Amino acid sequence: MTEYSPLSLALDRLEKALLSVEAGLEQRLTHSSDERIVLLQEELARLNDDRANLGVSLDHITAHAKTLETTNQDVSARLDEAIETIRNVLEAHGG
Repeated sequence: MTEYSPLSLALDRLEKALLSVEAGLEQRLTHSSDERIVLLQEELARLNDDRANLGVSLDHITAHAKTLETTNQDVSARLDEAIETIRNVLEAHGG
């Protein structure tokens, strides 16, 4: 039988403790990385949803702007016609 010195036993216990700590840290780092990946994926999904919502809003705003532009052109044309009609009436009546 081999007899171990107190120093040798202490070094063995220290090595086992260090291996245990190392394994725990590795597991924690792996778990933390997994959590970070999940959090980043969730954030990416939220950003994609926001982008889609902004795209829909932009489409609505663009359509509304086109409607306003068309209405503005129509009103402008009607005002031009009204002004021309008033001028013709004034000219016809000596104004």
